[in-house]
Amino acid sequence: MWHLLSNPSPVFVTAFVLISVAAISQPKDTVEHYGNGAVKGKGRVVGGRKDSAWTFYYPDGQLSATESYALGVLQGPVVTYYPDGKLQSKETWANGALEDSAWYYHPGGGLE
Repeated sequence: MWHLLSNPSPVFVTAFVLISVAAISQPKDTVEHYGNGAVKGKGRVVGGRKDSAWTFYYPDGQLSATESYALGVLQGPVVTYYPDGKLQSKETWANGALEDSAWYYHPGGGLE
């Protein structure tokens, strides 16, 4: 085995690179935490980037946002909530850019 590492063939190097890339690119369910251990966010990571639906929380555990990603780029609906759980905003994103459909709400519930 050591002779492969000291003088690797192109086939060995290619296989190693492909296996390494495949391992890095595998989807992984992820949970992010605040310093106190409370859950900050949950979602899937692919290749080190957020992907698919993510859910975020305030430090007290209250839902703060839901966001959709495509390989690290906002893609689709983003909904945010005030700390009391009331709807704060609804946005739609495409390729990391806010589309023209967005709604923002006052803490009392009315549209801004």
